[in-house]
Amino acid sequence: MKKVLKRIQASSLFQYCSSVKLAVPLMLVIGAVVSLGTFIESRYNADYAKLLVYNTVWFQTLLALLWLNIFCAALSRYPWKKHHTGFVITHLGLLTLLGGALLTKVYGIDGSLYVREGETSRTVFLPEKVIEVSNDYFFTKIKAPSTAKPLSEDHLSWVNKKLSPYIKIKKFYPFTEGGQGPSFSTEGDILSFNIKSPFFDQKVTLHSKELPERQMGPALFRWVTKTSPQQTTSQTKKQPHSLKSDMLIFQSPSGKVVEKVPLKKLPITIHGVKIELKKKYSHAVVVKNQITNENDQINPAIELRLTKEGKTYREILYSKFPGFSILKDSPLPFKLLYQAAGPNSPSPTQASETPLPKGPVVEFHTFPKKEVLFYKNGQLLKKQTFSLNQKIQMPWMNMILTPLYLGPMKDLKQQIRPISPTPKTDQLPPGAILVQAENQSFWLQEGQVKEITLQNGDPLQIYFGPNTIQLPFSVSLIKFYKKDYPGTQTAMSFESDVRINRTPQIIKISMNEPYKRDGYTLYQSSYDLGPPIVSIFSVNKDPGRPIKYLGSIILAIGIIIYIFMKSRFYKKWSSK
Repeated sequence: MKKVLKRIQASSLFQYCSSVKLAVPLMLVIGAVVSLGTFIESRYNADYAKLLVYNTVWFQTLLALLWLNIFCAALSRYPWKKHHTGFVITHLGLLTLLGGALLTKVYGIDGSLYVREGETSRTVFLPEKVIEVSNDYFFTKIKAPSTAKPLSEDHLSWVNKKLSPYIKIKKFYPFTEGGQGPSFSTEGDILSFNIKSPFFDQKVTLHSKELPERQMGPALFRWVTKTSPQQTTSQTKKQPHSLKSDMLIFQSPSGKVVEKVPLKKLPITIHGVKIELKKKYSHAVVVKNQITNENDQINPAIELRLTKEGKTYREILYSKFPGFSILKDSPLPFKLLYQAAGPNSPSPTQASETPLPKGPVVEFHTFPKKEVLFYKNGQLLKKQTFSLNQKIQMPWMNMILTPLYLGPMKDLKQQIRPISPTPKTDQLPPGAILVQAENQSFWLQEGQVKEITLQNGDPLQIYFGPNTIQLPFSVSLIKFYKKDYPGTQTAMSFESDVRINRTPQIIKISMNEPYKRDGYTLYQSSYDLGPPIVSIFSVNKDPGRPIKYLGSIILAIGIIIYIFMKSRFYKKWSSK
């Protein structure tokens, strides 16, 4: 072993990797690159600096070379002598620091949690973008390219290999302008409008058949395409929507529908399997194998108990994700699907029959006249006729609504153009992908979903937008507090009273008092005074933090020992 090590130490490549000739230029280059990243972050924002500098392959390569240089420099002194103690400990501290940073880079989480006052959430939005493709039989999610440069199909081969064979990504634009919202079929009408507040400026599009309503933050935007004078939302709110179309669909391996069973007829026995309905969810989310109704997004699901030959199994079916199953090895001779209807899937021509959800709702009525109605918790706050390009003050969140287009989809051309971000912007422009699906192609901008039908008749759903994760605990916002500097509206401090998992204990989270649980740290980062009031928490998970702390301690000890052993006092004491 010693002979092998001596050969390695004698090689010219090792001597260069451990030399100052590599260390000094490398540290100068890294210092210059970090300075450039700091300048980009101050001129634009942190996300843009990550795309251009910190998340690039070449910057990670520089850090890897630095780690190699430090390791080789420490190894070049082996076998270590007494006077190498400070030198070796210092280099060990540097290696530990870089190892902790790598662990954070790979497994760390840094996202945002939005919680409205009086409500509960556990959904964390991450800065990374994903592409999701799903149908009744599979669900695929991959990370979108992390780059600030537009990419063509030649540079997207690694993405297309992981996606469905039915689709290809032809182009990727990291920043775009234009577009008319989601790409819909030419059949039907669309309504596009702009919503603007001190915090964002975004264009939204509704489709009369494919997307008559859309959730944007705390507000729901709904398009009622047909309404009789006797039928209004407030009148029909007292009448619950029929759930007769909610069904279990039993399919054989061939994909043929064998039988449709309304949920109210459960329990039933089919092919020797007893199927019982345990519970139904409208906002389902699974955390640690437990399903709850605490999701802030509509997500219909049912929980079933299956009994076969005396053995009991538990199954969860999602309406939006037909391919999802918690059964690793299904004992069933058929496939179970859940098809939700009712309040979660309103007909576009009967949207006014759907009960109003809790929170702010904006309804557009285009028959018999053009009107926009603003609701809060089921109460009508404002009603106004509208015309295109007319600015309408919304009764909450200091938002301005401007209708842009109302008419047939076929008369509107979708134009997506790549752009560069503008300086001093809080949010980067949305990205977009050009999707080729068999004999059709369309653009998808961030946050958009497109459902198509393949030539064999199978449906296919494609999503492009931010990735999300679910916290292993829920956060309920009880009260938000904001204290301003005297005589101004500038926040001096702000904090939130929250409950975790809806327990009685109230926990205070402020700018200087984060909350830690299950490896996650919640910081009070921002707010929206609404109404409704929204508290924004920065969610951080840093598995490399203990290693980085340890590396800092080792580095400090090494520096102290190194300086001490170079001092005159130590030399005199050592000579005696």
